[in-house]
Amino acid sequence: MTIKLIKDNHKLLTLTISGKYLFSEYQQLAEEVSAVFQSKTELNLLVIFDQFEGWEDCEQWSDTAVEELATSFVRKTAVVAEKRWHDDIEIFGLMDFQQWPFKFFTPEKLKDAYLWLEG
Repeated sequence: MTIKLIKDNHKLLTLTISGKYLFSEYQQLAEEVSAVFQSKTELNLLVIFDQFEGWEDCEQWSDTAVEELATSFVRKTAVVAEKRWHDDIEIFGLMDFQQWPFKFFTPEKLKDAYLWLEG
C-alpha cells in the first residue's frame, strides 16, 4: 500500500492511494490530514486511486473522525478511480458523508477533475 499526501499552494490537497488500503494506514493518514485541517484553511480535495486493490476487511472503517473535521474545511472533493470502483467507493462511504460537492472521475478524466475543482 502506498499513500501520498500533497498540499499545494492553490488550496488543493491531493491524496493518492494505491494497492490495498489498510485501516492502520488510514489511522496514520488521519493524523496527517488532521494536521492540515488544523490550519483552518478551506481547500479542495482530490483523491486518486491508482492501481487500487480495495480495502482491508475491517469493522473499524466506521471511524469518521477525520471526515467530521473535514466538513468545516473541504469545499469540494473529486475522486479519480477506475469505473469498477465507483459503487464500492459509494458503499464505503466516501460519498455518503459528504456535505459538500463531490464528483467521481475515471483516470482518463483527471484533467476534468482538476478543472472541476478549480471552478
